[in-house]
Parts: sequence; structure tokens; C-alpha cells
Amino acid sequence: MQQTTTAATTPSTRPDEKPVLFNASLKNYAFQLHNPMDFLAGSFQRVRQFMYEDSAFQDETIELEGKTWHTSSFCDENSNEIFQAGLVKPLTTVKRKLDSVAAVPPCEDEVRVKDGKVYYSSTRNARHAAAARAIDCYLHREGTENFREKYQLCYEEPYFEGDDSYQFDYSSKFLRQREIAIDEMPDMNQSFTKKTGEKTFKSVAASFSFQLHAPVNFLENSYRQIYGSTYPKESFQYQSVRPNDITQKWFTATFTDPGTSEVFASGLVAPIQIPPKKGVSLRPPLGEAEVHIMDGKVYYIEERFARHAAAARAIDNYMHREGSDRLTNECKLCLEEPYNDAAERDSTHNDYDELLRQRKATPGTTLDEDNTWKGQIPGKALSFELEANPWKLHIPMQLLKNVKSGESGVKNVMWGDYSFESVILDGRQWHTAEFIDPNTSEVFRAGIGRRVDAKKKQGAFLSPSLNEAENRVANGKVYYHDQKFAKHAAAARAIDCYLYRDSGDFSTNQLCLEDPYKEGDAQEIDYDALAETRTNTLVVGSPPKSLRSQPEQEPTPKMSFKSIAQSNTPLLHVPVNFLE
Repeated sequence: MQQTTTAATTPSTRPDEKPVLFNASLKNYAFQLHNPMDFLAGSFQRVRQFMYEDSAFQDETIELEGKTWHTSSFCDENSNEIFQAGLVKPLTTVKRKLDSVAAVPPCEDEVRVKDGKVYYSSTRNARHAAAARAIDCYLHREGTENFREKYQLCYEEPYFEGDDSYQFDYSSKFLRQREIAIDEMPDMNQSFTKKTGEKTFKSVAASFSFQLHAPVNFLENSYRQIYGSTYPKESFQYQSVRPNDITQKWFTATFTDPGTSEVFASGLVAPIQIPPKKGVSLRPPLGEAEVHIMDGKVYYIEERFARHAAAARAIDNYMHREGSDRLTNECKLCLEEPYNDAAERDSTHNDYDELLRQRKATPGTTLDEDNTWKGQIPGKALSFELEANPWKLHIPMQLLKNVKSGESGVKNVMWGDYSFESVILDGRQWHTAEFIDPNTSEVFRAGIGRRVDAKKKQGAFLSPSLNEAENRVANGKVYYHDQKFAKHAAAARAIDCYLYRDSGDFSTNQLCLEDPYKEGDAQEIDYDALAETRTNTLVVGSPPKSLRSQPEQEPTPKMSFKSIAQSNTPLLHVPVNFLE
């Protein structure tokens, strides 16, 4: 291929000058050679103190074999020198960082050669190839040590400014040698194996469910915890359309798994039912973003929504493949059903008219401007928190507070209030409390604590425990000697009810002796019966337990010889026994 150049506006750089320019980037940034555009951009900023414009790349396309192929060129704005896309070869001599490797690196991409130009399957890789050609020439002109053996990115030989005599033989024999080299190169994705900690997408969701409101954030966090590093930036690819020649662009995206090369397309994300966290939520929420369905693909009004929707589709499938259960159902983001493999995906038809109807009818969970919950389902928040931290059952008030305003919720959020009442019983002061739900104004009275079997965490439990704390029952209310226990008991009663309303079942870790109930369905409680099971509970105004526990007996009738004889007639045949 004949290389086209223009007259240089700066002196040609020859090996005997050896300025330290792009060469200096190799010391700390050699790993970026696996992503040539990143290395080129970083070097320009470090060496020339400016960043070239996107227009520095000039792209071309061609139709071959019924497919569109792409090539590109890079123009150095200082010298106006043009570098055509090169034929990028595998780079095995420089250590990679997983997030610095393209999802489909240009050295592994399919290529076609036409009229002395190298074409790739994507514009992105064509630009990488043009950047690679420029990098080769810059490093060669600086006399980089071991350049050919260690750092050369393209098969074509580098050249000096003004040299236009170089031609490369793009023969089919040579292209076949490239294919062999690709087959023999180390597996770029071999590092994407789980660490010994055995983290899973489900275990990450149990601790960081709030990140699902921004699926890209959750996906990146999951990759770091599971694989030790995040996915390459180019795992996300985009496509935009203007339907019916209107000016509004719509975007869809794909996420390519760097370990398996499986592709996940943007899904139709429903309003998310998981409690959000300030700063980790999209505005508007992803489940309420405008969408457009075209040719079986989901397009969003903004590119960022399309990216998050592709991440959401990947997350749904990753969690589904780890085993469907309550957690996967609650964390499901897209209305499309997850699948186990590409064959199952391709055999499934999505009725997007019906899915759009469902999306419109599904309420979401968001934050109002004052950081109060809107459409919150407390039971779900508690379930997620207890999946990760069951020890918090021993401190009900903190559990309820943290789920709403701390570790798993929104900071500074107003979540509920407590009211108190005190009485004098047995000459001592006792306290009861009520927890008031800020959304519904529902009131939860303090309950009688029961034994909790969850393992305790050092410094994070009550002493004595709530079930061991002395209490009194008067006028249908439970009183504790310490106001702190009264608040915990009210929080415990609310937690029991929230969990029951979410699952429909009585929890194995129920905190109170009283049965939970659905909103508006509270029943009168027989505290005399409950007190029978507790030594530290006394119902004020009821008979002593010693009397309550004995069955009522018939009065003993007066005895006489005649009455005994009537009731024991056979004894008359044994006079001695009778007399005894």
C-alpha cells in the first residue's frame, strides 16, 4: 500500500535526535497499547499538552460480501500527516489490564483489504488501527528500544515523515498467517474467572441492591468483586436511528461479555421495585425513560439509558443462571424473560405491545425532592438488608433506620417517628412506644420480644436482649422499664408486619410474640395467653398466673355413709373395706 503524506510543517524526526516524547508513555502506560486510541490520546495530552479533536479521524465504509466494512485514518494536527489504518497484529509482549482491552480487539477482528486499504468490521476498530499505525511511527522515529520485538502494533513497517515509498504486500498468504497468529495468541479473556471468594451476582445484589437503579454501576461493581477487575470499556456498543426522518435520535446498545463474547441487547426496563439511594439513581428513573420499539429492538431517548438497559439485560440473565429464587425475582430489571443461552433467546418472542402496557401500569420507587420515599415497599428493603446482615435482627430500631436512611437507603431521609407513653405500675415507671410510618401514617405499637436465632455481631445487640427485657401489659399495651427497649419493640413490630406483607408468610425470624398483620387488619391480642409463655411478662389487672393456670374445679360435695354407699354399691359386699 502506498502511504499518502503531506508536506510537514515541522522538521522530520530522525533516530539520531531521539527526543523523549511518546516513548515516555511506555514506562507507566504500556498496557494501553492494547487499546491504541487510549494510548494515543493519553500520549498527546502528556507530550503536547492538548487533546486532538474527534474529527482527527476520518472514516470510510465499503460494502463487501453483503456486509459493511470500515476503515479510518488519523491526521496529526501539528504536521497534517495522515496515518491510514494498519493491519493490527496480536500484542503478546505487554501485560494487559482487563479494563484496557477492547471487547473485540482490532488484532482479533475480521479484516478485508481493498485497494490497498485495511477494513474492519466496526468503525471503532478501524480507528484503533489508524491510531496503532500512528503510534508505531511515532515510537519508531524516537528510536524506542526493542520497538520491533516488544511494542510494534501493526504488521506494516513504520516510516519517517516524507517517506512515501513504502508498500506492503497484503497477500492472502500473509492474511492466513495473521489468522494462525490469532489462534495461537493467549486467551485475552482467561482472567475472567471467579476469584476464590466465590462472589456471585446474587450475593452482590444482596448487599448492593440499591445500585440496580443504575445498572452499569451495579455491573461494574459485580465484575470487580467476582472477577477482580471490571470489563473493557468497549464492551458497550451503540446504535442510533432517526425513524421517519425526524430530527430526534433514538439509541440502543449492546453489552458483550468479555469472557464468553455473549451479547446482551438493551432490554425494556420496568419501574424498579427496589429502594433507591441518593446519588445512585437515574433521573428520570430508567424504568420511566422514553422508549421506542423498532425491528424488535428497544431504543431509548438518550444514549446513557440505552447503556444502562443493556447492562440491566445482562444482570437479569447472570442472576437467572445462578438459580431463580425470591431474590432474582425481586431484582429482575427487564420485562423480557431471562434465558440460559443464545438458542433459548432466539426462540423466544417478546410481545412488546403487551410489555409496554405492563411497564406503564407498574408503579416505581423513587425519591421526592425532599428525599422522602415515593412508592416505597418497606418489606423488600428489609428483605434485602437481612439477606446480607441477618445480625441486625438483634437491634430492630437500627435495622429499620439503616434500611431507610443509612447503609442501604438514602442519607438524611426522613423515615418515621416514635411517640411515647409512660405509666406507674407496681410503684415503678414503665414506658411504651409507637412507630409511625411516614408514608401511610400507620401506627405500630411495641410488641413483646421473642427469641432471635440469628448469629450476633460483636457490639451490635441489646443487653439484655429484647425477649429477656422485663415488661408489663396494661390496657392492651406493652410497657418496658427502659424507654430504649420500648422503641426497639415498636420497631420490631413494624419489621414483622413489613416482612409479612412482602412475603405473605410468617418469618422464621419473627421478632415479636404477636402475629404480624396486613395494613388495616390488626386483631385484638390475647395477652393473658401470651403471658403464659413468659416469666418476665405480667398482665396488669389479670389474676395471678398460679390461678390462671389451674382449671376450674367443681365444688367438693359433702360426704355421708349414704352417699358413699350409693356411689360405691359394690363395696357393700365387703363390709370391712366399706368401713375403712
